[in-house]
Amino acid sequence: MNELDESLDSLEEKRNYHIEQLKLVEYQLTISGNENNNILVKLRDDLIEIINLTSDLIRYKSSVELNKSTNISAIVPTNNENTNEVAKTEIHSNLPLTKSIKLEDSFDHTLPSIIDINEKSFNIGRTVELNSTDNYKKYARIESESGTGYKVRLFSSNKTIEISKGKVHLLPELTNLKKGDDAEALYSYDGCWYACKIKDVRQNGYLIEYSGYEEDDIVPFDRIRILKRSDKVLDNESKIPNIITPAGYKIPENLIIKPTDSEKVKFDKRRKMSAIKKQQRNDFIESRAIRRQDSWKKHINSVKKAPIFNKILPNYK
Repeated sequence: MNELDESLDSLEEKRNYHIEQLKLVEYQLTISGNENNNILVKLRDDLIEIINLTSDLIRYKSSVELNKSTNISAIVPTNNENTNEVAKTEIHSNLPLTKSIKLEDSFDHTLPSIIDINEKSFNIGRTVELNSTDNYKKYARIESESGTGYKVRLFSSNKTIEISKGKVHLLPELTNLKKGDDAEALYSYDGCWYACKIKDVRQNGYLIEYSGYEEDDIVPFDRIRILKRSDKVLDNESKIPNIITPAGYKIPENLIIKPTDSEKVKFDKRRKMSAIKKQQRNDFIESRAIRRQDSWKKHINSVKKAPIFNKILPNYK
């Protein structure tokens, strides 16, 4: 089934099911011995993440249906995964999609806590992630200080905006990589992360080659992150041929934006790609939680002197 065809009722039912699972796990955390806590905590965290992702998808699909009913057509998405038609800033050629790169397990990357940069002028030029209320990641470069906030230039649109100093996350500088290491680089033209290989370490950054493109670039230390690869690529049962993006998402070939597409068609394609990527992230987290849940059940079955577990086992058979 295509991810975009899943109904709101189906998503609500799935979320409610995971909420019930979460209640059972939290109950067990209050009565289990220390030997079970590590497994239960991991399972609880996975369930919370699944519930949050499903809620995000529900809100997204609800807003799409609302937009259709009110004929909203002037919205410009700012998802960092989108391919935007904007002027190129730091790379000399647009990167095409590739059909050969495997899925990177980049879902575990966590943001640093909000950093107080109110009095740190040396952060001008650093890369930041903006707090977003629409669940899209937005990256920018600090250009200057402006009043009570900062003036930043958005990667995906090259627009300059002013933002409060407390509403940005300063991306960490990764300086311990060496020649030959695999990583991901933040591409300022579209605000997306692409797989790359470190070719050399420079004074202010890395010389990299984008995997599959034979395109070299020099990127600052705060636009690099460690690359993690999963054991398998997520399946997509659509009959339409798929393109695998550098981040590992499977996108139907007919959603690739063409120069001849109208602005409305481009927007519709970007919106659908965003929904597909969100669903695939959700599926990845859910499959990981299921594996941990199976491990937890095996552990429970091996504990013979804990009759209290009999109250929860029937719910997972």
